[in-house]
Amino acid sequence: MFERTSSPLSSLPNSQLQLPPPSDARTRKAYRPARALPFELNSHITIYFEEALYTQAFALLQSLVSSSAHANVNEPTFVPSAAQLALASTLTVHPALTTRTSSKERWSQADSALRLLRLVSQVVGPANAGFRHAFKFLRFKFGSTRSSGGQILRNSERGEAAEDGSRLDDGKIENQYAQGESLYSRAEDFWHAVGWAFNCSKLHPKRWERWVLWLDWMVTVLEDDWRDREEVDSKGSLIWSYISHASGGSGRNRRILRSIFANGTTKAVNEFRQVFRNELKEPRKEDAERVKKREVDVDVEAEVYGDYLAKDEDEASEDEADSTFFAKRTRTRDPSLRRVTSKASASSLNSAYDEGEELSEDGPAVLGGSDSLRLRMRLLQLLSDVSIKLPDDFETGNKLYTMFVEFIRPLPLATFQRVISPAAVPETFSIDAQTTLCEFLLTRSLLEAAAPNTAEPYLRQSKMEECYLPFAATSPSVADNAKVSLCLETLLRHLFMAGKLTMRPALEFTIQEGIQNRCEKASDGVKKSASARRRDEIAWAWLLESGERLTDILSRLQP
Repeated sequence: MFERTSSPLSSLPNSQLQLPPPSDARTRKAYRPARALPFELNSHITIYFEEALYTQAFALLQSLVSSSAHANVNEPTFVPSAAQLALASTLTVHPALTTRTSSKERWSQADSALRLLRLVSQVVGPANAGFRHAFKFLRFKFGSTRSSGGQILRNSERGEAAEDGSRLDDGKIENQYAQGESLYSRAEDFWHAVGWAFNCSKLHPKRWERWVLWLDWMVTVLEDDWRDREEVDSKGSLIWSYISHASGGSGRNRRILRSIFANGTTKAVNEFRQVFRNELKEPRKEDAERVKKREVDVDVEAEVYGDYLAKDEDEASEDEADSTFFAKRTRTRDPSLRRVTSKASASSLNSAYDEGEELSEDGPAVLGGSDSLRLRMRLLQLLSDVSIKLPDDFETGNKLYTMFVEFIRPLPLATFQRVISPAAVPETFSIDAQTTLCEFLLTRSLLEAAAPNTAEPYLRQSKMEECYLPFAATSPSVADNAKVSLCLETLLRHLFMAGKLTMRPALEFTIQEGIQNRCEKASDGVKKSASARRRDEIAWAWLLESGERLTDILSRLQP
């Protein structure tokens, strides 16, 4: 914990949408009250969705939300129904409208769905829009009951469904993407979707291009919703709903962290499998010809519709599967995916994991690149916030950060540095969270036994001099000693930026002593293989450069 005196993104190739710039999730926003659509309009939009006229449906909904946003912020704004919001969320990321088609129109429809979701989030906010109800994941288990809309509710949710009305009863939409192919029916829970999305960031770049848009928006919703409910109704928040209803039983919280750190390994892919059927299929070659035919042949007045009235192969197969889907499914995962591994099949979408190729142990992209890392850190920050507010229901801060250490300590040096560096992931991890993480990494895992323990909860210069700076890692590993140095560098930099660091002999001595001790500890003289020597060369560069930066902080304190 840190005692203070005061409290990059390119466009994606197949979509016109980009990730929005980072924003301060702690800043309170003024939202408008929400009101339901009139019956006639709601029915009209539902018909659009049921006829797969997504362009018209989203255009009308966006117009209604925008036009009803008066200058007076107290005037209510029209919002889509829960079923319409859930369908929009599904269409944003579903492969049938994105990576499994060459149709520009379908890609545009997926983008329009996300624009609508962003608009509703910005105008009325997650709570007023009823996102907690709309984006509820309904798992399939034995002993569950089915709502009239075809969804299966767990026994534990019957009372809640009876009280609030099921999502599908609230404006039920007869559309496969609102029912059996809905994201909220296909995914086991929110963390299943998170884990699979992060697996895609490593293995399936084209799928990640869609999942990153959905996940970035979803994390923003979680942050905004938590900020609004934190002080008044923390257990009514969307993030708490996703935590409390997560799979995993007694290992629930550890599974949540595994989803956040999913990185495309065989173990991660076996646990967090693809969400949608045939998700990794590429567009068929015939798609391009069919798209051209549509552009030329459609004449509504002459009742010439090209092949708009013909079912696509993907839609037909999904419809056929839906007819037996609810009767056959009794497991939490799709049986057809039982033997999925992280090895890419020939039909995978640009998989970065070719047959016989191992995932790289070096480089900052081990967690999927900058966008992926930023989202992971934002989710960790949310978990940290929840642990502070609900320690008895979730985890205490000590237990949660101990689990953070288990997942972060083994990371390769380049990725480790990006996680803990104050400049690497801005606007994602608070200073308090970052300093706490570094201290836990040092005291629970990295520092040698000679380092004294302390009950001092705050980070101070005296604590750094006595307990951290002079010491090496517990092992002679060059990488471990470099990680110790990187943690110390982060802590010292935060003290420096807060004006809590003063030049004195004890600080200068302990910094220099620590640099020397870590270099001596890492020089063990043990013979190693060529690959191990190569890894050590890279680790030595990290260790020496970090030592130079520690010395540079000293020079900046000189009068």
